[in-house]
Amino acid sequence: MTYLTGLAADQEEQKKLGHEGFSSGWAIGTDAWRRTLAKEHAQRVLTPGLAAAEAGALREERWREVLERQLKAAGRTQAEAWADPKTKPWKLELARAVRAESGASITWLVRELGLGTEGTARSLMSKLKHSKIQQYSA
Repeated sequence: MTYLTGLAADQEEQKKLGHEGFSSGWAIGTDAWRRTLAKEHAQRVLTPGLAAAEAGALREERWREVLERQLKAAGRTQAEAWADPKTKPWKLELARAVRAESGASITWLVRELGLGTEGTARSLMSKLKHSKIQQYSA
């Protein structure tokens, strides 16, 4: 463990050295710049000193990349997802695939794909997984 990694994990030592506020908060810059930064670091292992908000932003950027790739592969758009009913099998399959590949939260998938409520999305995705919803893309 390097000195800086150890210092990032030791709040008491940070206070003693007068550094306690140096690494708090997210990067200052435009939204586009922060998204680019998050995308560049999305694949890196998160360190113990990384703030929860920063870790969340990195996770969400990874989820977004997977969603965009899955939408493109399906020949669909996010606007179509919002326009179609929450029960459309293609939307549920897309959500299931994104979650399986990236670990995206149900809350995030509901927000990004217009899947209704978390409970509804979980139930519909489970039914799809167990073939209780007819598989079709129309």
